[in-house]
Amino acid sequence: MDYFLGLDLGQRVDHTAMALVTPVMEDDGGFDHVRWAQPRVERLRVVHLERLPLGTRYFEVAARVRALMGRTAGARRCEVVADATGVGLPVVEMLRAAGIGATIVPVTITSGGEAHRGAAAWHVPRRDLLGKLVVELEQGRLRLPARSPLAGSLREEIAGVQARPGRGGGHDDLVFALALAVWRAGAAGVSQEHGRLL
Repeated sequence: MDYFLGLDLGQRVDHTAMALVTPVMEDDGGFDHVRWAQPRVERLRVVHLERLPLGTRYFEVAARVRALMGRTAGARRCEVVADATGVGLPVVEMLRAAGIGATIVPVTITSGGEAHRGAAAWHVPRRDLLGKLVVELEQGRLRLPARSPLAGSLREEIAGVQARPGRGGGHDDLVFALALAVWRAGAAGVSQEHGRLL
């Protein structure tokens, strides 16, 4: 896959948010004198962040995802990683019916246990989603957008979820949208050596 779109669903209390990431190969900043080559590493770059207004209806969310996929080159090479917790599964069905041209990966966020694939959705602990996100940030493999108007809000949300162990208190929609995309990119087998997905 070339793109991973994380979709965290909200409506009246929390916003619905989207984060689109893509794997890219970049120079690591050093030089390998043994191989006489510029080492390259794969990183995930956030190319789109969006927070929909409170109260956005789910059919409008599906239409917005479809519009974004229409603007994204290679939508068929994109996975939409949708929060299927609570009312999420019916929204996943709306996305499938909308004909967005991308693979839909439903994820139910759980409070514990191990990540596993269920009959209707992946079940992934919150700690796994956030843990993967933090590791990628700390190791410099995740590039946040510098120019997005939501970049500051995303950084605040990341700091907020790191500071409190339980979900709740403050917005966390952008960070969970990004965490879903980053988790799936890792689960899909982003290759550090070859710069492509396995």
